[in-house]
Amino acid sequence: MNLEEKLASAAIEMGSMADSLAEILEQLRGRISPALIDDTWWELVLRCARELPAAIAAFPFGFEIPLHEPEAKADFGVSVLGRTEPAAFYKQLGQSADAGSPAVALAWLVREMESDDAAIHEIVSRKMMLEYDIASALSGTQPEPGIFIRPSARPLVGGDERDEDINTVLDAIAAGAGWQVESGERRHTVQVYRALKDDSTWLESFGAFPSRERAIRLAVGGFRTLSDIQEFLERSGWSGQTASMAEAVEPFQKKNAFACVTVHLDVTADGLGPTLGLSFMPKVRVESDPNYWIDDPRMWVPFLDCLRQIDFLVPSKLSALDDWSAGAEILHYRSSSLVLMWLIHHVKMVIDQDKVEKIKAYPFFLMHPMGKGEIPSD
Repeated sequence: MNLEEKLASAAIEMGSMADSLAEILEQLRGRISPALIDDTWWELVLRCARELPAAIAAFPFGFEIPLHEPEAKADFGVSVLGRTEPAAFYKQLGQSADAGSPAVALAWLVREMESDDAAIHEIVSRKMMLEYDIASALSGTQPEPGIFIRPSARPLVGGDERDEDINTVLDAIAAGAGWQVESGERRHTVQVYRALKDDSTWLESFGAFPSRERAIRLAVGGFRTLSDIQEFLERSGWSGQTASMAEAVEPFQKKNAFACVTVHLDVTADGLGPTLGLSFMPKVRVESDPNYWIDDPRMWVPFLDCLRQIDFLVPSKLSALDDWSAGAEILHYRSSSLVLMWLIHHVKMVIDQDKVEKIKAYPFFLMHPMGKGEIPSD
């Protein structure tokens, strides 16, 4: 049995434990501080999760926590692997949805990524991430998720000429959002790609939010130093001030608080948007390592200490984040035993109008039935 078959089997087992993902989440409430997600927002997360199958808990799932906002709220993210029970769920949603709806477009993308004959499958494999805007649940409607796919099967590293692969991924992510790619979006995405000087950096993910203002959300990974980020942004055509970015990042570099940074850009037909995201991680992650994304919680101490020097962040949230990473434990649920891990994936700084506007943490959970072998990657 290969890894994908084991993951599919784990999803079936997780799916048999509960009627929805919300039932699984309810078992984890005691591990999430109310300082990060209060009871009102937790109920909104559960409202979203009640519409999702429990099998999704077999793959990493977690939260986007705004550390700059007093309100203890969160958005919710899940992972989906093709040819598993969660993938079948999203395909079924598309079959029952109205023509032209985002659910139909997402179902098409799932099917395309599952197909061995599809060009996109050769580049991004069968894995995608979905992000739910929980604030939409305040109106009583189920939010349409943002969609992210990663060129992990055939990575788009710098120094190559891979325009055809870039266009394949762009076509797929746009179609998954119900769009068609515009010529300007292609041109500016290729411009970003060609700004990567060598194979130490790469196009990490392509994303789209069907329910938000249109943009291709491009993540560029592999940066080790502030100067590398500055040089890339100048070559890429980003319209913001790199000096302002440098001023924000320099204290973290002086404290050796990060090992690598992913740069997030919004690509539109008119160029790169002014907003810049910087995701910090405490170690260099290598996808050939199946557990590359699992960090020792102690790695985050220098970075969190630097965050405490930023006066607009909420101290109680930073303290609660200190306690998030607990390594692994055994969770007994119904008649099953599960390995439970709760970790921080990354922390993102958002720069807009040439100043730091937001800082968000992305903690997550991973649950896996005992005895299933490999732990699935994100």
